[in-house]
Amino acid sequence: MNQGLVVLNADRMVVQCSDAGALLLGVPYQQALGHSINQLLQQRINDFGSADDLDWLVDKISSPAPTAQDAEIIFRRPGYRRLKVTVFPLTADNGNDGAGLLVRDLTLDTDKDDFLSILSHELLNTITSVIGYSELLRNATLDQIQSDWLETIHSSGQRLAELVEDLQEVSRVEQGGPPGTWEIFSLNQAIDEVSASTELRAGFGEFETRVDPHLPMVKTNRKALGVILRNLLRNATDHAPSGSKVTLTARQEEESGRVVISVKDLGQGIVQTGAYSVFTPFYQGREPAMNNSSGNPLCLFIAKSLVEDLGGEIWLESGSREGAIFHFSLAPAPLNAEPVPPTGLSVTTRCE
Repeated sequence: MNQGLVVLNADRMVVQCSDAGALLLGVPYQQALGHSINQLLQQRINDFGSADDLDWLVDKISSPAPTAQDAEIIFRRPGYRRLKVTVFPLTADNGNDGAGLLVRDLTLDTDKDDFLSILSHELLNTITSVIGYSELLRNATLDQIQSDWLETIHSSGQRLAELVEDLQEVSRVEQGGPPGTWEIFSLNQAIDEVSASTELRAGFGEFETRVDPHLPMVKTNRKALGVILRNLLRNATDHAPSGSKVTLTARQEEESGRVVISVKDLGQGIVQTGAYSVFTPFYQGREPAMNNSSGNPLCLFIAKSLVEDLGGEIWLESGSREGAIFHFSLAPAPLNAEPVPPTGLSVTTRCE
């Protein structure tokens, strides 16, 4: 862990500063010497993760006789930094009270959830730029080879964006359940929305829905349901041969009354010995279809986690050469329940 020191005189001018201490000031230590620390910090006002961090630090430094106190300070720019700053008093030989700042860099000690959030945010910003500029270049005059290269850049960027979004979803799942509120709504309508918004991958075959028109309404988290369906469909398209069919069905079981939604593909099956491990993160027991560069290693883990958070069950039906069917269950809404209008969280899915 890096740590350093900033020493201030009675006028709160920097008289000594180490490299690690200069992280706090945002300038090389040579440029900090002889300057007011308040002015140096004010120049970084837009870099602080919170205005409260800056106010606390300036207040403690400006105190005529600071007491030893510490706080964690977050900087968002130019690169994420999490620092622990301890302010303590210093008394010079002439009796004037100065102050010292002990600065410790905790960035690498950031917990996993914070790290994933920060990393995925930075990655998505960069990936979005790559995708955006590649889409603009589609309007340029290109030969066939250049067009092919551009499409590879665009599709690879989209794949990477999907993976980063999945990492974010994993982080949210591990923090305790799906986001949003529970609503009562028609499952038929929700599946119709999914079907309408699903864009199958280039070169893929047929997407079919078979939904019992008499399905009861369900009471569940609308946004989480959309994420579950999106990931099961993405998993299916990853592992189905080009030109084959993916089928989404929904029915109500007579005995239990629960609603069961299924996604079937005609890809390489999964032997029963892998039926449990297929839901673990980064499971690679089934090779992706030739029409896709790689399978997504998090789809099924995310789907399973969210289904269980909703109080349902997810399971696999497969033979080694017969494709795979993933089923999950939802409890129906109470009888005579009235549908609740969506709260802005629509069911969407993407299979680029």
